[in-house]
Amino acid sequence: MIISYVVFIILNSKNGIIKDTGLFKNLLFSLGIILFFISIIFSTYTSYLECSMYFSFKHIGITLALVIFYIYISLGHELGIFGYLTNNDKKLYIVNSLSIDSLESIDSSISDIYDIYLSLNNSTSSSIASLHSKENSEVNISKMKTESELHSIKNVVLKNNTVNENVLNKRSKSSDILNNIEERNGTSNTNVYDSFRNKNKEFIEKQRMLLNEVVNKTFNKSDKGKTNKNKNNIHKNIEKAHSLFLETLIIYPLFILLTIILAVIYFHVDNSEEKNIIQSKNGQWFYKCSLENLDIAYNALEIMILVMILIKGKYVIMIAIALGPLINIISFIILSNQKYNKYIFDTTLNSIGYLILFILFSWDKVYYIFKKQGNDPRKYFIIKKYKKCVIHNSFTCGCQLEESDENLEPIIKKYILFYKFCSTFLIINHGKLKYVNMKSKLSITKIDP
Repeated sequence: MIISYVVFIILNSKNGIIKDTGLFKNLLFSLGIILFFISIIFSTYTSYLECSMYFSFKHIGITLALVIFYIYISLGHELGIFGYLTNNDKKLYIVNSLSIDSLESIDSSISDIYDIYLSLNNSTSSSIASLHSKENSEVNISKMKTESELHSIKNVVLKNNTVNENVLNKRSKSSDILNNIEERNGTSNTNVYDSFRNKNKEFIEKQRMLLNEVVNKTFNKSDKGKTNKNKNNIHKNIEKAHSLFLETLIIYPLFILLTIILAVIYFHVDNSEEKNIIQSKNGQWFYKCSLENLDIAYNALEIMILVMILIKGKYVIMIAIALGPLINIISFIILSNQKYNKYIFDTTLNSIGYLILFILFSWDKVYYIFKKQGNDPRKYFIIKKYKKCVIHNSFTCGCQLEESDENLEPIIKKYILFYKFCSTFLIINHGKLKYVNMKSKLSITKIDP
């Protein structure tokens, strides 16, 4: 089944759902599961060679599959967006901050994007210093202007506060005079009172306008600080995603090398036939491999990877924890000297657990391609946008929100290209293997206003 899936995605590699999720990631995950099932062939080992084959294939395969799964989850955590959008969504800002117009086209390839980045980088490198100088001058002038305006406004407001207090005092005195006139004359001087009231309203309105100007400038400054904070978060998200690939590229080959070295060391240190042939509780004799103790450490490592995946939001991974390495640890403790029962217990539950993990990983590719929807990102990239609650003017009031009729396809396509570029580590550009560095990933977005 898994080999059929590999052939299937290779034949359908031009479908968007395969390209967008990553052809090589799909192949590597499948390879990891295949290596695990190959290891089952050697699980009834009767010699150290068979035991070492079982140990190596099993843990190299499982770890590869889990690492690829972890990469998917982590990239979604760092670069992904929620299943709904709002106008104030930081992730929506990420999508709309892309600075290259060609990203609007879904046909743009990662190689094309990289070419655009290089051309932009080369064409602007000679003028960066002068641009920065100009920008700094403009910022300083703008800052001085803003500070001057705020200072003037504050002075005017303070002055008007004093004036307004005097006016209010005069109003009180004038009211007393009018009341005295009314008492003496028995009539109300309506025209005089209305004239005074209109003048007082003018003073109050001017003060309100000046206060509003101060408040607006304060909020603009606050919004700018919030925007800068979001930009810094974007930097961190891209850097974390890039570091994840770099760490995986270094650590996983070392893990494979360490596994092989340990298998060789254990062969030379503890490979006595007399010591390793043991009688089980039912009277049968079997070969007990010295790598079984090391197997516990590897199972613990795999549980750690699964827990990290669980923390980032995939609760279905609990199935893999329950039926995967945790089962191996339990069987080692309970069925240590019952090889046949341990074999049935481990093989059956491990196979079910990792097969479920494989199905969860691959079903959507097969399903949408069979339905001829493999090139429609709206089918496999499900996202919605809602309107604000008309009663509370909020997205988070708890009321049933109305779904927006806005066409989200341009945002989806643009985001997918952003995701693909930021999650790409190596590309083939004009027949040459190119390393996509951190600078290119940060520069491809319009990080600065």
